[in-house]
Amino acid sequence: MIPLTATPPYPMKHDGPAIVVGSAASAFEDLTRATALFPTAPLFVCNHMWRWFAACEHIVTMQAVFFQNARVQHRLTSRAVRHVIVDRSIDPETPDAHHVWRGVKAGSTGLGAAWVARAVGHKPVVLAGVRVDDSGYVHGYRALEFVRGNWGMIDHVRAAWHKHRDKLDGIYSMSGWTKELLGCPPPT
Repeated sequence: MIPLTATPPYPMKHDGPAIVVGSAASAFEDLTRATALFPTAPLFVCNHMWRWFAACEHIVTMQAVFFQNARVQHRLTSRAVRHVIVDRSIDPETPDAHHVWRGVKAGSTGLGAAWVARAVGHKPVVLAGVRVDDSGYVHGYRALEFVRGNWGMIDHVRAAWHKHRDKLDGIYSMSGWTKELLGCPPPT
Protein backbone atom coordinates (compact mmCIF):
# COMPACT_ATOMS: atom_id res chain seq x y z
CA MET A 1 0.00 0.00 0.00
CA ILE A 2 1.34 3.41 -0.96
CA PRO A 3 1.48 5.50 2.25
CA LEU A 4 0.27 8.79 0.78
CA THR A 5 -3.08 10.55 0.48
CA ALA A 6 -3.74 13.69 -1.54
CA THR A 7 -5.55 16.93 -0.73
CA PRO A 8 -7.56 17.54 -2.81
CA PRO A 9 -7.99 13.91 -3.85
CA TYR A 10 -6.33 13.06 -7.15
CA PRO A 11 -9.24 12.97 -9.65
CA MET A 12 -8.37 9.90 -11.74
CA LYS A 13 -6.50 6.62 -11.89
CA HIS A 14 -3.85 6.04 -14.52
CA ASP A 15 -2.36 2.80 -15.71
CA GLY A 16 0.78 1.75 -17.50
CA PRO A 17 4.36 2.78 -16.83
CA ALA A 18 5.71 6.12 -15.60
CA ILE A 19 9.24 7.49 -15.35
CA VAL A 20 10.53 9.50 -12.37
CA VAL A 21 13.36 11.87 -13.31
CA GLY A 22 15.74 12.86 -10.53
CA SER A 23 18.73 15.18 -10.71
CA ALA A 24 21.68 12.74 -10.58
CA ALA A 25 24.37 13.28 -13.21
CA SER A 26 23.13 10.13 -14.96
CA ALA A 27 19.59 11.51 -15.39
CA PHE A 28 19.68 12.09 -19.15
CA GLU A 29 21.47 8.82 -19.93
CA ASP A 30 19.07 6.94 -17.65
CA LEU A 31 16.09 8.69 -19.21
CA THR A 32 17.25 7.77 -22.72
CA ARG A 33 17.37 4.10 -21.73
CA ALA A 34 14.07 4.28 -19.81
CA THR A 35 12.18 5.92 -22.68
CA ALA A 36 13.56 3.28 -25.05
CA LEU A 37 11.72 0.75 -22.87
CA PHE A 38 8.62 2.89 -22.26
CA PRO A 39 8.40 5.57 -24.99
CA THR A 40 4.97 6.90 -24.04
CA ALA A 41 5.40 6.88 -20.25
CA PRO A 42 4.56 10.18 -18.54
CA LEU A 43 7.36 11.97 -16.68
CA PHE A 44 7.25 12.75 -12.96
CA VAL A 45 10.16 15.18 -12.57
CA CYS A 46 11.73 16.02 -9.22
CA ASN A 47 12.29 19.57 -8.05
CA HIS A 48 14.20 21.78 -10.50
CA MET A 49 14.42 19.12 -13.22
CA TRP A 50 11.26 20.70 -14.71
CA ARG A 51 13.60 23.27 -16.28
CA TRP A 52 14.85 20.60 -18.69
CA PHE A 53 11.43 19.09 -19.38
CA ALA A 54 8.94 21.78 -20.36
CA ALA A 55 6.46 19.14 -21.52
CA CYS A 56 6.56 17.05 -18.34
CA GLU A 57 3.26 15.80 -17.01
CA HIS A 58 4.03 16.01 -13.28
CA ILE A 59 6.40 17.98 -11.04
CA VAL A 60 7.04 16.63 -7.53
CA THR A 61 8.78 18.26 -4.58
CA MET A 62 9.05 17.95 -0.81
CA GLN A 63 9.47 21.72 -0.40
CA ALA A 64 6.20 23.42 0.51
CA VAL A 65 7.11 26.78 -1.09
CA PHE A 66 8.84 25.33 -4.16
CA PHE A 67 6.16 26.20 -6.71
CA GLN A 68 5.76 29.69 -5.38
CA ASN A 69 9.47 30.27 -5.96
CA ALA A 70 9.49 28.55 -9.35
CA ARG A 71 6.51 30.55 -10.56
CA VAL A 72 8.37 33.77 -9.90
CA GLN A 73 10.83 32.67 -12.59
CA HIS A 74 7.96 32.70 -15.14
CA ARG A 75 9.10 29.49 -16.76
CA LEU A 76 6.95 26.91 -15.01
CA THR A 77 4.84 24.92 -17.43
CA SER A 78 1.12 25.40 -16.89
CA ARG A 79 0.38 21.91 -18.22
CA ALA A 80 2.15 19.96 -15.47
CA VAL A 81 0.31 18.72 -12.40
CA ARG A 82 2.18 20.07 -9.37
CA HIS A 83 2.55 17.77 -6.35
CA VAL A 84 3.97 18.55 -2.89
CA ILE A 85 4.76 15.78 -0.39
CA VAL A 86 4.66 16.73 3.30
CA ASP A 87 5.16 14.70 6.45
CA ARG A 88 3.54 17.09 8.90
CA SER A 89 0.44 19.21 9.03
CA ILE A 90 0.73 22.27 6.83
CA ASP A 91 -1.83 24.44 5.12
CA PRO A 92 -3.36 22.38 2.29
CA GLU A 93 -3.47 25.59 0.27
CA THR A 94 0.26 25.26 -0.38
CA PRO A 95 1.12 28.00 -2.89
CA ASP A 96 0.63 26.90 -6.47
CA ALA A 97 0.45 23.16 -5.76
CA HIS A 98 -2.39 21.19 -7.29
CA HIS A 99 -2.13 18.30 -4.81
CA VAL A 100 -0.58 18.08 -1.34
CA TRP A 101 0.33 14.48 -0.45
CA ARG A 102 0.50 13.53 3.21
CA GLY A 103 1.96 10.45 4.78
CA VAL A 104 5.38 9.31 5.73
CA LYS A 105 8.48 11.39 5.13
CA ALA A 106 9.85 10.00 1.92
CA GLY A 107 13.56 10.47 2.63
CA SER A 108 14.15 11.79 -0.89
CA THR A 109 12.07 13.45 -3.56
CA GLY A 110 12.75 10.52 -5.90
CA LEU A 111 11.13 8.08 -3.50
CA GLY A 112 8.20 10.44 -2.94
CA ALA A 113 7.73 10.93 -6.68
CA ALA A 114 7.75 7.17 -7.22
CA TRP A 115 5.06 6.81 -4.56
CA VAL A 116 2.96 9.56 -6.13
CA ALA A 117 3.23 7.82 -9.52
CA ARG A 118 2.16 4.51 -7.95
CA ALA A 119 -0.62 6.19 -5.92
CA VAL A 120 -2.22 7.53 -9.11
CA GLY A 121 -2.10 4.07 -10.70
CA HIS A 122 1.14 3.78 -12.68
CA LYS A 123 3.02 0.49 -12.74
CA PRO A 124 5.84 -0.07 -13.37
CA VAL A 125 7.54 3.11 -12.21
CA VAL A 126 11.09 3.52 -13.51
CA LEU A 127 13.62 5.79 -11.79
CA ALA A 128 16.00 7.77 -14.01
CA GLY A 129 18.63 9.89 -12.28
CA VAL A 130 17.53 8.74 -8.81
CA ARG A 131 20.76 7.03 -7.76
CA VAL A 132 20.96 7.93 -4.02
CA ASP A 133 24.76 7.98 -4.08
CA ASP A 134 27.55 10.56 -4.32
CA SER A 135 27.86 10.52 -8.13
CA GLY A 136 26.94 14.19 -8.48
CA TYR A 137 24.12 16.16 -10.02
CA VAL A 138 23.10 17.24 -13.52
CA HIS A 139 24.42 20.73 -12.85
CA GLY A 140 27.88 19.29 -12.13
CA TYR A 141 28.09 19.66 -8.37
CA ARG A 142 28.25 16.95 -5.78
CA ALA A 143 25.73 17.10 -3.00
CA LEU A 144 26.91 19.66 -0.46
CA GLU A 145 26.44 17.15 2.34
CA PHE A 146 28.79 14.72 0.60
CA VAL A 147 31.41 17.38 -0.14
CA ARG A 148 31.47 18.22 3.55
CA GLY A 149 31.84 14.52 4.37
CA ASN A 150 28.38 14.28 5.93
CA TRP A 151 27.72 10.68 4.95
CA GLY A 152 25.10 10.51 7.68
CA MET A 153 22.77 12.28 5.24
CA ILE A 154 23.04 9.60 2.57
CA ASP A 155 22.68 6.93 5.25
CA HIS A 156 19.50 8.69 6.45
CA VAL A 157 18.04 8.78 2.93
CA ARG A 158 18.94 5.17 2.24
CA ALA A 159 17.43 4.13 5.58
CA ALA A 160 14.07 5.57 4.43
CA TRP A 161 14.24 3.49 1.24
CA HIS A 162 15.09 0.36 3.28
CA LYS A 163 12.39 1.08 5.86
CA HIS A 164 9.73 1.18 3.16
CA ARG A 165 11.12 -1.62 0.97
CA ASP A 166 7.79 -3.50 1.25
CA LYS A 167 6.05 -0.46 -0.32
CA LEU A 168 8.27 -0.35 -3.41
CA ASP A 169 6.56 -3.07 -5.47
CA GLY A 170 6.60 -2.19 -9.15
CA ILE A 171 9.35 0.43 -8.76
CA TYR A 172 12.65 -0.09 -10.61
CA SER A 173 15.79 1.93 -11.26
CA MET A 174 18.12 2.50 -14.19
CA SER A 175 21.31 3.15 -12.16
CA GLY A 176 23.13 3.63 -8.88
CA TRP A 177 22.34 2.36 -5.42
CA THR A 178 18.60 2.31 -6.15
CA LYS A 179 19.24 -0.10 -9.03
CA GLU A 180 21.04 -2.39 -6.57
CA LEU A 181 18.07 -2.14 -4.19
CA LEU A 182 15.18 -2.34 -6.66
CA GLY A 183 16.61 -3.97 -9.78
CA CYS A 184 16.22 -2.98 -13.42
CA PRO A 185 12.84 -2.69 -15.08
CA PRO A 186 11.75 -5.93 -16.72
CA PRO A 187 12.02 -6.03 -20.51
CA THR A 188 8.82 -5.17 -22.32
